[in-house]
Amino acid sequence: MTSLAWLAIPVVAVVLAIACVSWLGRTRRPADVADTVESYARFQAALSQATSRSTVRVKGPDAS
Repeated sequence: MTSLAWLAIPVVAVVLAIACVSWLGRTRRPADVADTVESYARFQAALSQATSRSTVRVKGPDAS
């Protein structure tokens, strides 16, 4: 019985690998230009907000 369990592990791994490859290799519909530009603008806005709010303070060895 334990040998069947050890043989089932590679079989399950192969099935999961095939599922992953088939999912990642699927054909996708072409992206709409307006959606792509809008999502890039949202990304830039979020990035500029994150960098303007965050300040990194580095303490040196002589800082208290």
